Amino acid sequence: MPARVATPPLVAGERVFVVGVDRVVHAFDALDGRRLWVLKRPGDSLTLSQASVLTAYRDTLLVGQGPRLLGVDPLKGSVRWEVAVTTPRGTNEVERLADLVGPAAREGSNFCVRAFQAAVGCVDAERGALRWNQNGGGIAAVAGDADFVFSADGSDRITARKRSGGEAAWTNEALLHRGLSAPAAMGKTVVFGDSEGWMHFLARDSGEMVLRLPTDGSPIVAAPALWDNTLMAVTRNGGIYAFRPE
Repeated sequence: MPARVATPPLVAGERVFVVGVDRVVHAFDALDGRRLWVLKRPGDSLTLSQASVLTAYRDTLLVGQGPRLLGVDPLKGSVRWEVAVTTPRGTNEVERLADLVGPAAREGSNFCVRAFQAAVGCVDAERGALRWNQNGGGIAAVAGDADFVFSADGSDRITARKRSGGEAAWTNEALLHRGLSAPAAMGKTVVFGDSEGWMHFLARDSGEMVLRLPTDGSPIVAAPALWDNTLMAVTRNGGIYAFRPE
């Protein structure tokens, strides 16, 4: 690859799709590794060295390109539709950096994403249209379920927004400046890790703190991962912790 890769590749339809931090999308044959096509679009010289959006909806590849979500033909590499989640603002390239941060929180055809330090928004992949967006800082991905989209802003203020229209359902300021990870939605709770290795479980309907569990004292470095009925967390010191609710 000609550039560093921060986004996990996607394997689908006997193809492997890869996007580099230079925002160039590559498609390879899964059987022999042959390059099938390359999608390169003009953009800003400054890009985010963080995982972006790379997923699929039916027969369309969804990929983040700066603050835009693209619907791409996976066979040809041509763009079917393009949706801007936000409009970058600022006086310099750093302030205008608003790349989409993955993974997206999917519910049916509805994909909700974070635009780095700028906004949270949801896109209807069936129509290739923006459903809503709300301005707000933040650098980590969002999580969601059928009713809510959960995120933390730049001060670690946690907000649950209604997936249908983006209105705030509740906010929680109990974890300000704790260096929160991206969240995970788990049944009746939403879970965040923090920079001291704690796992915080909040009620998904009200935002009330339900439970706190420790790990090894080092930061939680990624969104907690769900597998079946088990929640897993990875720390900077290399610890892997699994939690299973009673």
